[in-house]
Amino acid sequence: RQMCIRDSAGRAWCVAVGRWTCEEHVLFLKGLEMHGKGWKKIAKLIKTRTVVQIRTHAQKYFQKLAKAKKNGQHGDLLMESRFGKKVR
Repeated sequence: RQMCIRDSAGRAWCVAVGRWTCEEHVLFLKGLEMHGKGWKKIAKLIKTRTVVQIRTHAQKYFQKLAKAKKNGQHGDLLMESRFGKKVR
């Protein structure tokens, strides 16, 4: 699904809502490698998500990685099980 947003200057754009696609997550991981926690820079890579959506996705992603590490799993396995394939 998509939602259209209009800013105070009257510019409009559409962003995705709901679950992240595999392609969006791959871009997220690439952005994370390139820019660290530079959410605005990562948002330029993922044109379908807002900065807030990216920050929220990152928070959940890091929580899942921490949980996987605590349980003795690898983070790649976590993403592999969700998308059915490795994303890195």
